[in-house]
Amino acid sequence: MISDEFEQHYNARLAVPDHATWFDAWKTESAAARQALTGQLDITYDNEEKGSLDFFPATQKTGARPGLIFIHGGYWKAMDKSDYSWIARPWVQQGAHVLVINYMLCPKATIGEIVKQVRRGYRWIVDHSATLGLDPSRLTLVGHSAGAHLAAAILTDPQLPAPSAILGLSGIYDLTPLVQTSMNQELKLDEPIARALSPLLSDRPKKSCRLHLYDGGLESLGFHDQTNRLAQAWGAEAYGQLAGLHHFSILDPLKDEKSMLFQCCKRLIDNAA
Repeated sequence: MISDEFEQHYNARLAVPDHATWFDAWKTESAAARQALTGQLDITYDNEEKGSLDFFPATQKTGARPGLIFIHGGYWKAMDKSDYSWIARPWVQQGAHVLVINYMLCPKATIGEIVKQVRRGYRWIVDHSATLGLDPSRLTLVGHSAGAHLAAAILTDPQLPAPSAILGLSGIYDLTPLVQTSMNQELKLDEPIARALSPLLSDRPKKSCRLHLYDGGLESLGFHDQTNRLAQAWGAEAYGQLAGLHHFSILDPLKDEKSMLFQCCKRLIDNAA
């Protein structure tokens, strides 16, 4: 049964009627970024469908560079890494190698399978850090929406080394409310599976990782609650709501050097206080 309350809280596209214009703009900017940047596209990290990533090297290549690993959103059922190449453009100029991970989508894959695949992608990056010119002690995960959940799921895996930092944007860390939403027609969650896949309902990771969590001030109370609860449960270094931003516009500050979010991400990448 669909809950009107949870539908209102978690159906981000419903809350932003012009969401398609954001998707179109990202595609256009990403195509331009791939033309402008030197990069290696579709590097295979996994034999499963969509098990690939795009690598955009820093313009400054002296020594091992920090890495920004971007994990896209789309409610685990939409979007593609090619929609987010634009993320790389400002950050390669800041001296970071940028990697954009792809992954399987629901309903063809389950969220549990997606979590396992993204973890394999992260492991591949760590294992190939020397070849890629990455400093494995300076890997920052930036996840948006479902991608923020997947970034948190990397940290909860005891077999994986912790990234140096996670910047989670508009994430969903407790999946149980989604069982009663229209999105679940494709997500195929039940209560036990949703609980098992919820970072917020798992033990606090013991590994050291700087954690910054934000959602947009224009988002629903559901997203505010998700951000604040995980931040408090895991002891985030900083968290809160960013005024004037909604579920999709929250990514825009990542290309604005004057924005608080850009400077926050830069400090995490640089390992600065």
